[in-house]
Amino acid sequence: MAIVFKKPATVFLIPCLVPLVPGAGMYYIMYHFIGSNYNLMQEQLILTILTSAALALGVVVSQGLFRIFRELVIKKNKNQY
Repeated sequence: MAIVFKKPATVFLIPCLVPLVPGAGMYYIMYHFIGSNYNLMQEQLILTILTSAALALGVVVSQGLFRIFRELVIKKNKNQY
């Protein structure tokens, strides 16, 4: 979509990730911490960290793959001329 509309990719990326940000996870971490339920807090903390890491890794991998693809297309076009 960024190429079609000629806008930065972050314009489309950020609104897509906002619903996935683990805000509820952070809430439950604090809820269990205040309630002294450390086992549930630890489980929620691990789940929240893994979810955040997966989102970040997905963004990095998708941008990296696009750059590799774009370089291959540019090289292919240069070799044709």
